Amino acid sequence: HRDGGFDGLSLVITNLPDLLAYHFAASAEMNPLKVVGMNHLDTKRFRMAALDAFSDSYKMNYREECPVDITEVDGFVVGPHDESLFSVLSSNLRLGKFGITKFSIYSEDLERTINIDTKDFVNKILKKMGGTTALDVARATTDVVKAIANEEDVVEVSTYIDKDLDGRSIEPMYLGWPAKFRGFTAEKQSLKYALWDEEVERFNESYEILLK
Repeated sequence: HRDGGFDGLSLVITNLPDLLAYHFAASAEMNPLKVVGMNHLDTKRFRMAALDAFSDSYKMNYREECPVDITEVDGFVVGPHDESLFSVLSSNLRLGKFGITKFSIYSEDLERTINIDTKDFVNKILKKMGGTTALDVARATTDVVKAIANEEDVVEVSTYIDKDLDGRSIEPMYLGWPAKFRGFTAEKQSLKYALWDEEVERFNESYEILLK
């Protein structure tokens, strides 16, 4: 930007996207809302792991296949792209038209399984793809590029955060959060449903750790 007057949007794909997006925007003196990091991968893995765990529980309880497919799963992962830090939002997880807590098979054990399976999903992908997640990354990147182009889709990216969950100003940082794009600028979106107290706590802890 300092050299060529570039005014488009930059997408940082390599790890660690949160820290690298922050430093890239600062060193290039770019509008921080025109730089995003690649965190959409976490959300894709979360939705797949959630459906796997839910389908297993559904089949075990009802002795039939789960009627929900991946296109009907909605939910996001927020926070840093780091398996020890990211906040999985079960409060915003929907299967079909219903939140996960509305199903009779819901339990805290099922929720814990979804959280654990999401973190283990990377290892499953690595094993399946011979030690690389390149194809997985490419598919998630395609989703983000499409969202940038059509300005309609909401995707999770590492975006500029300068307010906490209560709207108070904080030291700016890049963290995974749902966003739309308008004119090559990321617009942070509100979550559809209120967070559970423990999710707020996990998100705040992630922010503090990344800030250090």
